[in-house]
Amino acid sequence: MTSPNDERAEVLARSINALTQSDNGVFDADRFGQVLTALDIRLPAILRSQAIVATVKVLGISPEAGQAALMRFIASRIAKHSDEDLIIAFSVAAAIFPVVPAVAAQLFLTEGFVESLVPLLQRGPVAADHGNVHTVRKAVLELLSAACMDKACRDRIDKYCAETLKGLTKKTADISTSILAALAFVKIRQEMSKGQKPMVSDVDFDLARNLVPLFTHSVLNPSDKSSQQHAMEGLAYLSLQPDTKEELADNTQFLKGLMVQLSDLTTAEPLLFGALNMFVHMTTYLPTVPEDQNRLKYRIPHANLPKTAHADPAYDKRVSARCHKVLEAGIVPLLVQFSKTSSSLMRRLMLQILLSLTKEQSRRSTMARQGAVKLVLQLQEAEERQTIAIVDNPSSRADPSAYRMAAHVLARILISVDPTLVFSATAPIASAVRPLVLLLTDDTDTDSERRDLLPVFEALLALTNLASTTGNIRTAIVRLSWSTIEDLLLSSNKRVQCAAVELVCNLMESATTVALYADGSRDAKNRVHVLLALADSEDLATRRGAGGALATLTQYTEAVTAILATQRGVEILLGLCDDNESEELRHRGIVCIMNVITAEGSTGVDGILKVKGARGTETLTHMVGKTKVPEIKQFGKEALKTLQ
Repeated sequence: MTSPNDERAEVLARSINALTQSDNGVFDADRFGQVLTALDIRLPAILRSQAIVATVKVLGISPEAGQAALMRFIASRIAKHSDEDLIIAFSVAAAIFPVVPAVAAQLFLTEGFVESLVPLLQRGPVAADHGNVHTVRKAVLELLSAACMDKACRDRIDKYCAETLKGLTKKTADISTSILAALAFVKIRQEMSKGQKPMVSDVDFDLARNLVPLFTHSVLNPSDKSSQQHAMEGLAYLSLQPDTKEELADNTQFLKGLMVQLSDLTTAEPLLFGALNMFVHMTTYLPTVPEDQNRLKYRIPHANLPKTAHADPAYDKRVSARCHKVLEAGIVPLLVQFSKTSSSLMRRLMLQILLSLTKEQSRRSTMARQGAVKLVLQLQEAEERQTIAIVDNPSSRADPSAYRMAAHVLARILISVDPTLVFSATAPIASAVRPLVLLLTDDTDTDSERRDLLPVFEALLALTNLASTTGNIRTAIVRLSWSTIEDLLLSSNKRVQCAAVELVCNLMESATTVALYADGSRDAKNRVHVLLALADSEDLATRRGAGGALATLTQYTEAVTAILATQRGVEILLGLCDDNESEELRHRGIVCIMNVITAEGSTGVDGILKVKGARGTETLTHMVGKTKVPEIKQFGKEALKTLQ
C-alpha cells in the first residue's frame, strides 16, 4: 500500500525533474511551489533534503524568477493566516535562509514581521498540540534560529523575542520546544567581538550554564534526531565560553557517549558538523605573537627555541588538559571513520582539531598509533580531488590553507615518531615528502614579513627524520625542495637555519646531494663555502649539523679540493676539532681532517700542507690531550702520524 509520503515523494520527483530539465526558458511557478511545500518541517528529513537541493538548483538556473516566486509564495501563505499556511511559510523561510540569506533577510526585516511572531510563540500551552498551535510555534523557532545567521535579523530577534525565548527554555514539558528556543536564545546573545574570545553576555551566564545539561542530555538521546541536532548546535555555540569548555571536557560520560553516537552515523550528518565545531572550540590554543620578527611563534620543547609571552599564561595549560580528554575520548578514530566522506568545511574543522592536538609532543605517538598519519594524508587527498573538481564545477570550493594545515599536522607527528612504524604499503613514506616540502615555501596569503616560521621549522625537522630512512626518500626530498633548502640555509632566523643544515647533514648520505657539492662547478664551490661558514657559527647545533655534513662530504676528493681553495676552510675544520662545547663536534672535526689529509693524489698532499700551515699539529695535539672519547683520541693520533 502506498503511503502519503511515498505519493508526496513521487510528486516532488516529477516537479524537480520538470524544473531542472526544462530547456524552454519558461519558469514554472506552480511546479516550484510544489517543491517548496516539501520543505514543511512535518515531513520526513529525506523529503526535505531533496526539496532543498531542488530549490538550490532552481535558484541557480533561474535566480531572478526563482527568488521572485519564492518571495510571493511565502508572502501569500502568511497572508492567509491559517496555521497550516503559516507552518509551510515559516518552514520554507527557515530552509532557504542559508541558501539566499539576502532574500530571506529582506522578508524577515519587513516592518512588523518579527513583532508578529511573538504572539505565535506565546499562544497556547507549550505541552499540548491544540490543532497546529504547537507546530506553528516550532516552525517559528526554526525560522528564528535560521535567521540568527544575519546580524540585523539577530538584533531584531533580540529586541522583540528574547524574553519570550528565555521563557520557553524553562518549559520542560516539551523538550524539543525548549531546545529550539534555547538554541535561538543562545545564538542572539552570542557576542563575536573581533580579535577577542567570543562569549555569551554575562547577564545570561547562569541561564547559559543551565542549558548545557539540557543540550547534553538531548544529544545523547537519538530518539528525536531533530532535537539531537539542535542541541548539538547549541553546544557548539555555548562551547565558545571558557567555563562551558571546561564543563564539557570534565564530562567524560558525555564525551564518550557522543563518540558512540557519532560513530553510529552512516554519513557526515549535521550532528557531526556541530560536534566538530564544539571540539574546535574546546581544543584551540590562543594565538601567540613573536617577540620580534627573528623568532619563532611557539616554543618547541626539544628545539631550544625562545619563549614568547601569552596574553593568559594559564590558558594553554587548560587547553592542553582539554585536548588530552578529547583525545582520550576517541576523537582520532572518529575522524578516521569520516575522513573520506566529509565536506571540505568538515575536513578543515578536523584539521584544526588535529593541529591543536599535535601541539604538544606527548600526544603525538598516541595519535600516530590511532592512525593520524594516514588520516591526514586522506584529508589532503580529498582536498586535492575537490580542487581538481573545481575545473568542471566552479561552484565547488576548496580551501588552499587546508593543504598547509594538513602538512603541519603531519610534520608535528613525524618529528616525534619513527616514520618506519607509521607508514604502510597503502600509505608509503614517500607520500609524506610533498606535503612537508609544501610547508617550506611561502604562504601566498601571508605577508613575508609576518610569516609564521613555526610550520617551516617543524617541516624541516620532519624531513630530517624522513631523510634518515632510505636513499629513495633522500633523493625525493632533494629533487622536490633543494632550492628552497638552500635559501633556508641563509635564513635570518637562526633556528630555521639550524634545522635546514641538520636536514642537509642527513641528506648528505645521498649521492644526489653529494654531487651538488662535489661536481667541481662554481655553484658546488659556493655551496661548500656556505657549509663551512655554518660550521663556524656561534650556535652549537648549527656547527654540529654543518660538521656532520662536512664529515660525509670530505670523503670525496672534489669536495676536499673546494675546501682547500676556500679561505679559512682548513682553519674552520680545525676549529671543530678544538671545540670546547661538544665531544661530538670534535669527532666530526677530526673525521674531516683525516679525510682532508688522506685524500687521493695531490689533493691529500696539499691537504697536509694546509693543515700544517694552519697549526694543525698543535691543535690536534691539544685535542688528543683533553678528549675523553677513545675513538677521537685514536683518530687524533693517526692524524698526527700522517702530518709528521
